[in-house]
Amino acid sequence: MKLAAILLVSIGSVGLVVTFVYMRIRTEQLKRWREEHPDG
Repeated sequence: MKLAAILLVSIGSVGLVVTFVYMRIRTEQLKRWREEHPDG
């Protein structure tokens, strides 16, 4: 039972980190895109 809890916590942490990094990359791409195409 303890192992399952540890697994859930570690998977949740990894998911959070991956989501955070993904959002950071997305916002960077959007910023770059707006700079390249100012008319929208």
